[in-house]
Amino acid sequence: MRLWTEQGTLLLSPAYGLPSTVGHLNVNETVIALREAVKGGLRGDSRISRIQSMIVVQEDDIIDIDATVIPVASMEELSVGISVV
Repeated sequence: MRLWTEQGTLLLSPAYGLPSTVGHLNVNETVIALREAVKGGLRGDSRISRIQSMIVVQEDDIIDIDATVIPVASMEELSVGISVV
């Protein structure tokens, strides 16, 4: 849910979620901000032990972020992906 919520929409947790990118150009600063927000969201999830890898692809107005994470109490990799349009 953290990766599907716009940052600032929860009154008691204003840092929760991804920063809004509506109206922003798809430039390097936006890509970096989203990448770091996704990393922070994954690190803040108590079900995830660590982030194994993360790939960010920017194409036109779409930013795809795919991460491989290791869940807590598991050695099996799990893929997590999000696309921001």
